[in-house]
Amino acid sequence: MLKTWPTPPRQVAQGWETRLRIGFNSLLPAECLFPAVKEFYELGVPVEVQLVEEVFAGSWDALQSRRIDLVVGADQVSKPAGSFTTKPLGNMTFVYAVAPDHPLTKASQPLREEDIVRFPAAVAADTSRSLPPGHAGIFRRQRTVTVANIDQKIAVQTAGLAVGWLPEARVRDQLADGSLKALRVHEPRQAIQLHLARHAEDQGKALMWFWDKLGDSPDIADWLAP
Repeated sequence: MLKTWPTPPRQVAQGWETRLRIGFNSLLPAECLFPAVKEFYELGVPVEVQLVEEVFAGSWDALQSRRIDLVVGADQVSKPAGSFTTKPLGNMTFVYAVAPDHPLTKASQPLREEDIVRFPAAVAADTSRSLPPGHAGIFRRQRTVTVANIDQKIAVQTAGLAVGWLPEARVRDQLADGSLKALRVHEPRQAIQLHLARHAEDQGKALMWFWDKLGDSPDIADWLAP
């Protein structure tokens, strides 16, 4: 009789998913997820982790259509109908920022619509495929420069090519070194609360491990206000 040897535990799924797809809102940097992913891989379980960046309603769209299993940074504005479980992470605040040599820096503040519409606005393209796309802080008469994500939006505004709202925590360094300048606007943009989100019926081991870990992650909290 052929003798079979036990397979090492690290090579057996033992109830773990084979793959976990984590979508993150582009308002948050991908690196805020890295410590959790590193810790997860140190467990030695054979689960492939995929990180997928989504913009605006794209986060909910990807979850609803099951292109991803978990959203980090889902907002409540674009939440679709369905059985979802959410957990609050914190609030994302925004600042209206332009390059230091941009003409808007010479306009009287708070800025009004007639001041702003003369200049192109930087827009991160919504990655939603079926839910209504969204954007914030763009006037109807304003031209736009469309980019793929928030990192590119920051770069475009730092280069002086466009203007617009940016996540305040994402541009701390630029505001501190003067490569971006914050301006007061007549109608400030309200902070938005970001959440973890998943399908309520999903309870996979890897999913729930990340649910618990990311729901109380100081690496995410560093980018958000309470």
